[in-house]
Order: sequence, then C-alpha cells, then structure tokens
Amino acid sequence: MTRCRSAHGAGILVSVGVASLGLALAIGPGASPAAAQGERPSLEDLYKAFHAQPELSFEEEKSAARMAAELAAVGAEVTTAIGGHGVVAVLRNGPGPTLMLRSDLDALPVTEETPLP
Repeated sequence: MTRCRSAHGAGILVSVGVASLGLALAIGPGASPAAAQGERPSLEDLYKAFHAQPELSFEEEKSAARMAAELAAVGAEVTTAIGGHGVVAVLRNGPGPTLMLRSDLDALPVTEETPLP
C-alpha cells in the first residue's frame, strides 16, 4: 500500500521544528529550561500529530497552520504564506545574538514495508 508517510529524513526535520518550539519555550520571555521540560509531553504530542497526518510537499497547509498557531501561542511574531505554506516566526528575547532555525514539514510518498504504525 502506498501512503503519504514521513520518511526518516523528514522525521528529523519535523523533529527540528518541534525542537524549535521547545527552544522557544525555554528561552522565551519569562521562560526557563524547567518550564520547557514541563512542556515535553505536549511537544511529543505535537511531534506525533505531524507524523500521524503527513502532507506532501507544497500541500502542507494543515501542518503549517498548526506550527504557526503553536509558535504564536508561545509569543512569537508569526508571518504565514511565505512562498506557499511557509512560516516565519520571530521570538524576541532582548538584545544579543540572533538564532535562526529552519525546518521542513513535508512528507514523502513511500511504500511502508515495516511493521511500524
């Protein structure tokens, strides 16, 4: 059966996106690493949600909307519809260096040949 699934590489990139959200929780205004650790279950749920409903390249409408909403919820200034479904978020944390992260949210159509769900 051919299904749209998140391939290993795409899974790593989605992990970066979810990790970016975790980082935002850890370094956002008034946040702490302990607070981010407390969010781990919700971040794992988000990771699983992205993998449960993968979207092909240029069709990531729901994934982009979810990531934009999650980033906005932690106080980021979010801009959507960049080059299609792209999302840019700025989380201000005072003066100092700027950290930039990039992530893909698209999945690849593959034939599942393992017993994994």
